[in-house]
Amino acid sequence: MSFTHEVIDELIAAGTAKTCCRKALLYGLFFTARPDESVKNRIFLELRTKRAADLAAEILARQFSATAEIREYVRAGREYFSLTVVSKALYSYVRALGDSEDGRLFHELVGYRCDECAGCFIRGVFIGCGSMNDPQKSYHLEFAVKDPTLGFAFAAFLELCGHKPKHSQRASVTALY
Repeated sequence: MSFTHEVIDELIAAGTAKTCCRKALLYGLFFTARPDESVKNRIFLELRTKRAADLAAEILARQFSATAEIREYVRAGREYFSLTVVSKALYSYVRALGDSEDGRLFHELVGYRCDECAGCFIRGVFIGCGSMNDPQKSYHLEFAVKDPTLGFAFAAFLELCGHKPKHSQRASVTALY
């Protein structure tokens, strides 16, 4: 198991007691989701661990009474889990993210209710598209976002939260580190 997978497991195990924080975590998980334009309100999400997929499905069921179809597959020797879900609320959120250029939009879309919501949102984004090196070897935390506009909006959000991410463009991914 990679160090990133260990961190993801710890973030999942930390749990989230408040309803508002679970919603923020779910919206963070669905940060990298993409809408399916061919089916009304359907969204696709790709995650790297079974526990992350199960967490997303559990929160979907609790918060939105929505059911996610989870499929496992291997690409380039790595295991992935795709979630397909039909949810009007999440579909609207994912579509609105595509139009975002400012980190303040996340506060409006997610509707943070307490001080922990922003951290839960970032935790969800990390579970969905983050990676981290073992600090015993070197320091490197990264979010790999496929949509550059969304990547820069997330960078603006992190700045609003007091972090100063750097970025680089790699093939089809904007990396914030």
